Amino acid sequence: MTDSLSPSAATTQNLRTSFSKKPLRFKFGIALLILYPFMWLFAAIVPFLPLDVGVKAAIVGGDLVAAEIVFVLAVACVGKETYLAIKAKLLKRKRGKAAPSAD
Repeated sequence: MTDSLSPSAATTQNLRTSFSKKPLRFKFGIALLILYPFMWLFAAIVPFLPLDVGVKAAIVGGDLVAAEIVFVLAVACVGKETYLAIKAKLLKRKRGKAAPSAD
């Protein structure tokens, strides 16, 4: 009996296999890329916390600086080519969901 997988299932299986073979540095970079947007979200939530204005400003400023450092480290870990591939895939997905123009 042959094991026939659909093309999408085969691709998913290949991605899992190839990801498990990646070095720890690459996996760390992917984790940092996932963490990056949450740091920006945290900066958007801090102003609504019951803290002094100076403390809020310090937390937001420190968080945004840390977020940019995390982003640079993530790109350094995964590599520029991988980052550009992920970015292109996300932008392609966003464009596909957009409403068609009235041209």
